[in-house]
Amino acid sequence: MSPLLGALGGRQKDVRGTSCLAFGLFSPLGSVEQRGAHGRWPLGTGCRGTPGSDILFGVRCCAREVLVPEGPLYRVAGTAISISCNVTGYEGLDQQDFEWFLYRPEAPEAALGIVSTRDSHFSYAVFGPRVAAGEVQVQHLQGDAVVLKITRLQAQDAGVYECYTPSTDAHYLGSYSGKVELRVLPDGLQVSATSPGPRGRQAPTSPPRLTVHEGQELALGCLARSSTQKHTHLAVSFGRAMPEAPVVRGTLQEVVGLRPDLAVEAGAPYAERLAVGELRLGKEGAERYRMVVGGAQAEDAGTYHCTATEWIQDPDGSWAQIAEKRTVLAHVDVQTLCVVLEAVAWLAGGTVYRGETASLLCNISVRGGPPGLRLATSWWVERPEDGELSSASAQLVGGVGQDGVAELGVRPGGSPISVELVGPRSHRLRLHSLGPEDEGVYHCAPSAWVQHADYSWYQAGSARSGPVTVYPYTHALDTLFVPLLVGAGVALVTGATVLGTITCCFMKRLRKQ
Repeated sequence: MSPLLGALGGRQKDVRGTSCLAFGLFSPLGSVEQRGAHGRWPLGTGCRGTPGSDILFGVRCCAREVLVPEGPLYRVAGTAISISCNVTGYEGLDQQDFEWFLYRPEAPEAALGIVSTRDSHFSYAVFGPRVAAGEVQVQHLQGDAVVLKITRLQAQDAGVYECYTPSTDAHYLGSYSGKVELRVLPDGLQVSATSPGPRGRQAPTSPPRLTVHEGQELALGCLARSSTQKHTHLAVSFGRAMPEAPVVRGTLQEVVGLRPDLAVEAGAPYAERLAVGELRLGKEGAERYRMVVGGAQAEDAGTYHCTATEWIQDPDGSWAQIAEKRTVLAHVDVQTLCVVLEAVAWLAGGTVYRGETASLLCNISVRGGPPGLRLATSWWVERPEDGELSSASAQLVGGVGQDGVAELGVRPGGSPISVELVGPRSHRLRLHSLGPEDEGVYHCAPSAWVQHADYSWYQAGSARSGPVTVYPYTHALDTLFVPLLVGAGVALVTGATVLGTITCCFMKRLRKQ
């Protein structure tokens, strides 16, 4: 029999404020003992779920209270909802029973039984099939708390929900039910992809397949809007699934998202790229969201999606998600630019002398790479410090960038430097007026670059030549000329000394005569 119809199982009205003495003379079963569904308990048992109770005229008095969320609650048709209910101030066993009822707006006085924890045949016909299918269910969180779950709301689910707790008390005192209003809104959330580029003859129902080169910028966008009449916030996130994997919640890895409070956060693997500005998310206008991944990497390949969620603030101040929509944006392939460079450098002539011009040549061989590949070359020197070379002290001498612009370093002696392209894949460095400070080990370092459609450059490969030792020798004549000058100087000094001595002696003899 329905709990609405029985005198013993029926719902009791709230009796807040009624004196304990009046109910001290009454027992639902007309005796000093009440029988519950799980056994017997004596009158005057201590209150459960509340820290204290009142004592009037020697009778312990518990005031039962049933608590449900503050309403009204707004949710969207087709989504899930969970409504909690707990009871305090009760007597009896720890395990309390709960019954849920619905009062629809068109019949506010008619209670429709939804589901019960103690009667599997409790549900009215309108809810019976949904309860049997598990779409509507009640679950115990603990002995005195349950949650009503509806996995897919329907428009006719709107109304006032009542959570009723059958009495296990010695006296009827307090409230035995709580009510909360639920309003079901139509689904007004929409999300769609914005075209990342020409789709050619591709079917409009199929997401495009994009190919970007490694290091190129990847930009994707989506439109998200809501026609919900209530004040809601939208959160939009971009995610990636592995190539060819189905786009479902379990396969998605969030890349970056805009939260309901407008904070931008990235998934764990992308947090560092967001922090350094390589990953960006922005809102353009009222409905357009755009994600930019700078410097695409091979692991960025996959199926990208855009997820929009709609949030509303409940009367208790908490935020509840009321809708979610997802769309596939594109299947992205990242083409790895495999460029292999080799460099050979040498000193023209093999030997250079001080004051001359040293010419260092670098020939570059290239394997792989797309058309339009550009080469850049830089020259570096490691000078001896305390008789030893250190790669950490390598200094830029000069070079030519992928755009053909020369970059010159500074020579210790201040003499001029020139760098030039002498062939399609041959570069030359010239050190004019070679001096002893130019001594060191030189090498060339070529790099391969690709220019993307957005005019950005991406380094696709690099190499380093073997070492080239530059030692400015002194000419042989200079080697002989120095001793000659020294010898001549010594001879002149000696001759002058001898001549001075003879002259001095001669003059002394003349004075004596």
